[in-house]
Amino acid sequence: MNPELLHQYRDLLIEITKTADHLTETEQALATAASQKDIEKLRQVMQSAEPTLLKFRGLELLHNTLSEKLGFRSKTISTLLAEDNPEISVSLSPCLIQLRTALNQLQDAQSSATRILRTRIMDTEFILNSHPEAAAVSHDIRA
Repeated sequence: MNPELLHQYRDLLIEITKTADHLTETEQALATAASQKDIEKLRQVMQSAEPTLLKFRGLELLHNTLSEKLGFRSKTISTLLAEDNPEISVSLSPCLIQLRTALNQLQDAQSSATRILRTRIMDTEFILNSHPEAAAVSHDIRA
């Protein structure tokens, strides 16, 4: 196994973990803004998240490339952690464990934010349906 590629992969895992942590904070900020019904804050958080999302996508593409070169393409984090390869266990295990934790936290934060946003959307739809004049204005705006 190429030690330089393995080192690049480890550094990439660290960067993906940091970016996932940042996205988790963003999702938590979205959930907070939605629960407080703060539309302006929601807009600001969504706009500020765009560069991080693009960065995450770029890291994902680089991950795919390096994974392919190292023969890890079809392997999950759990599979890599279970490998009986000292190079992998010594070099990558700590990074893989941190990445798995970060991705789980991101998934939880996304689920929470999605639930809150859906609740706010349903609240808004209920209000619009309760007030025909507001629904008409809303319909005109969407058209």
